[in-house]
Amino acid sequence: MENSIVEKIHLSDWRGVFYVTGGGSLLLSDLLTVPGASATVLDARIPYAGAALEEATHQELVQACSSTAAQTLAMQAFLKARELDSHRHLFGLGVTASLATNREKKGRLRAYIALQTASKTQVSELVFSRDTSRMEQEQLLAETSLRKLASGLSIKDSLKASGSDRVANATEPISRLLGEKSCFVGNPHSVFLPGAFNPLHRGHRRMKEMAEQFCGAKVQYELCVRNIDKPPLDFLEIERLGVQFSKDELVLTNVPKLRDKATLLAPSGNAIFVVGVDTLLRVVDPSYYRDEDELESTLDLFYSRNDRFLVFGRTIEDRRFVTLDDMEIPENLRHICVGFTERQFRMDISSTEIRLRSSED
Repeated sequence: MENSIVEKIHLSDWRGVFYVTGGGSLLLSDLLTVPGASATVLDARIPYAGAALEEATHQELVQACSSTAAQTLAMQAFLKARELDSHRHLFGLGVTASLATNREKKGRLRAYIALQTASKTQVSELVFSRDTSRMEQEQLLAETSLRKLASGLSIKDSLKASGSDRVANATEPISRLLGEKSCFVGNPHSVFLPGAFNPLHRGHRRMKEMAEQFCGAKVQYELCVRNIDKPPLDFLEIERLGVQFSKDELVLTNVPKLRDKATLLAPSGNAIFVVGVDTLLRVVDPSYYRDEDELESTLDLFYSRNDRFLVFGRTIEDRRFVTLDDMEIPENLRHICVGFTERQFRMDISSTEIRLRSSED
C-alpha cells in the first residue's frame, strides 16, 4: 500500500473515528504506521463479536455484513467523533466484511464501507473473487477503504477505487437535523402523525384519512431523524424514506419526544397528534423520564397548551388488540385524548412485519 494517500489524509483538516468489524483491520495499521496519524484518528474500534457489534451499533442487526450495518457503524463513529472533538471537519467510517476464512462460506465474499459526515452519507460495496487469498482481500479492502475515505472527504487522489457507491449529500436544512439544536424541515401545520414509516403502509394511510375526516384539517406525517431507542437516520435513509411522501405531506424533525415535537412544531399550542396506543403508552412510561416530576410536568404542558391526541388501537406484544378504552392512563391525559373503537379502525399490519417478510423473500 502506497503511503501517499494516507499522508494526504493526515495532512487534511479532517478528523474521525473508525469502527471496523475484524475484516478490514489492516486499514487501521495503514493509517497508524504513517507519521501524522494523531491528526486524523480520534478513536478506533474493532467490534468483532456479535455482542460487541450490537453494543457499537446500539441495535440488533439482521445481518452483520450489510450496507445497513456499515452505515450504522459510520453514524455511531461520527457521533463519537463529535463527543471527542469540537473540530469543524469530523467523520465516522464504518467497515463490515465477509472475507475468506477457515470454513466454507456460501454467500458472496464482500465488504461495505460507509462514511458519515455532517453533510454526507456514502456507502460502497466491494465484492471479492473466491480465487483471492484472505491477505489479498484484506489488502484490497484496506486500499479501497482509504481511497473511498479520501474521495468522500474530497481529498484529491490520482487513482479511482473499485466498488459501487451510493451517496447522499444533504442540503443545509437537512444537515442541521444532525446538530444539537432542535429544528425541523418542512412547512408544519397543526396535525401530525409521528412514526418511523419504514415502510409507510396502508395502516398509516388509513389513520391519516380518518384523522383528517375527524379534524377537518390536513394531517402531516412527522419523521424524526433521532429516536430514543435507535441510532439516528443518516442522509441516505432520510432520502429513501422521504420518497414515500408527496410534497408538503412530511415534516422532518430531530426531537424524539412528543413534548418537544409539540413545542417545536406548534409553539402557540393546539397541536394534534395522531398516534397508536403504543405511542401513547410511551408518553406515560417512567423509563423515558428523569423522574416522576418530569412526567407530570409533561402531561401538564400538553393540557395547558390545549394539545390533543387522536388514539388508534393496535395489536400489542401479547397479540391483544388494545384501544384507548383499555388503557390505564392519568386522567389529565385521558381528558385530551379521543379514541377510535376497534369497529372504526383495526388493521393488523406493522412496518416490522413488512420488513421481516421482505428479508425472507
